[in-house]
Amino acid sequence: MIRIGFDLARIKEEYYCKLELDDLTFILTEDDDEGRAELKMRFQTSENCEFIRLLGETDHSLLKYLNNTGCADGIIVESDLSDRSRCNIYIVELKRTVNDQKWTGKVRKQYRGATLRVLSFLSTLGITQVSKIEYITGYVYSSMDQHIDAVKSKRKVAQTSLIGKKTFLGIKDEEVLEWEQDEIRLFQGNFKHRKVQLVLNDQDVGTGAVSIENGTFK
Repeated sequence: MIRIGFDLARIKEEYYCKLELDDLTFILTEDDDEGRAELKMRFQTSENCEFIRLLGETDHSLLKYLNNTGCADGIIVESDLSDRSRCNIYIVELKRTVNDQKWTGKVRKQYRGATLRVLSFLSTLGITQVSKIEYITGYVYSSMDQHIDAVKSKRKVAQTSLIGKKTFLGIKDEEVLEWEQDEIRLFQGNFKHRKVQLVLNDQDVGTGAVSIENGTFK
C-alpha cells in the first residue's frame, strides 16, 4: 500500500476551512430559491479531532472527470489527530420541501456526488480510512409518507396478485421506502441517514438542530 502522509497544504485554501466550534456547535446555513435554512450541528466532543469543511459546493467544475458533479449543502470531515489517516464524514442537505421526486432524483444524487467529491479530497490529503459516513437531511415540509403508503400498497397488490407471491418493486420504489429507515444504500454500502424536520421562524427561515455522536474512529 502506498502512503503519502497527511498534508493539508496540498489543497488550495479557498476550497476548505477549519471549523472553530463554539461550544461544540456548528451552524450550517443555506439560502436558495426554495428558501433559507439553518441547521445547528452539536458535536459530542472536539478532543483529539479536527473539523474541516469543504467549500465550493456549487462549483460543478471542480472534478470535471466525474459523471455526477452534484453536491450537498455541507460536507464536514472529522479528522483523527492521533492518526491522520482516519476520519469521519458528515454530509448534509437542506430542503424546504421533500417529495419522492426530490428524494430519489435529486437529494440522493447530491449525496452520491458529495461522497465522490470528499473521497477525492481525502485521498489528496493522505486520509485513507473512513470510519463512518453519516448523511443528514433537513427539511420543513415532506410528502414522503403518502409516497411510502403508495409504494406499500403497490407491494401488497403484487404479493396478492395472480402473477405470484413475489414483490415487484422498482429501484425508485425501494429508494422511497428508505425514507422511513435509518439507513440509505449508496454505491454498494448501507450508511446512516438522519432526518431533521426544520421549523420556520419569524424570518421564514427553516431552523433545527441535530446532535452528532462523534469522536470514535474504528
